[in-house]
Amino acid sequence: MISDERAKQTFSGNGSSKKFPIPFDFFQNTAGVFDKNNQISVILTDVAGTETPLTEDTDYEVEIHNTGLTEDTDGETKLDDTGNSGSAGYSGYVVLNTAPAVGEKLTIMRDVPLVQELNLAAGQEIPAVALESALDKIVMTQQQLNEKLQRAICYPVSAEEKPSAEGFLEQLNELKDTAQKAQAEAQKALSQASDLKDETLQIARCARNIAGADEDVPVDIAILLDEIKETQEN
Repeated sequence: MISDERAKQTFSGNGSSKKFPIPFDFFQNTAGVFDKNNQISVILTDVAGTETPLTEDTDYEVEIHNTGLTEDTDGETKLDDTGNSGSAGYSGYVVLNTAPAVGEKLTIMRDVPLVQELNLAAGQEIPAVALESALDKIVMTQQQLNEKLQRAICYPVSAEEKPSAEGFLEQLNELKDTAQKAQAEAQKALSQASDLKDETLQIARCARNIAGADEDVPVDIAILLDEIKETQEN
């Protein structure tokens, strides 16, 4: 049974913590078939946002806490003595060799190989643990793919045109051009505002000189403009 929808968890580094809980169930890989023992991936993200996949048994180890469902000598399915919640998978911790620094992030995510390893023969009795494992793996795979889809950019459901990579890149370029034009207009407006501010200050200084006003006395620009106009007329 898989009752938790999580397939990924991210932790913030503090420069000292090396042990991080895996908050979802996972399986171990068949020995000698895959390049790591456990079906999880561990990624370190530095302060600049660069992601580095870590290597099991080199950068980290997995400490198993629960060992999943087992069968007793009578073939009855039972929970292990640590009180597993009913999943055929495992739970545990990722233990790093080096603690992530402050500002770094550590992401632990499920990494289930997209293969089906349960081989059943006609008329064979299906062990409960094997069946539970196969069903759990289906849900784990769905959660893993759903997590990736949630990070993807998708077309609206009502989109009538068939999405294509070329069309998507074209839309991105159009958005980029629009953003650049908006940025240019904003810079132009800021420049004009700055010029207007300088001109206003210059007028104020001239007005003070004409009126003989103290530099610390606030000046009403409208009144000063009228005074400048009268001075020019005279």
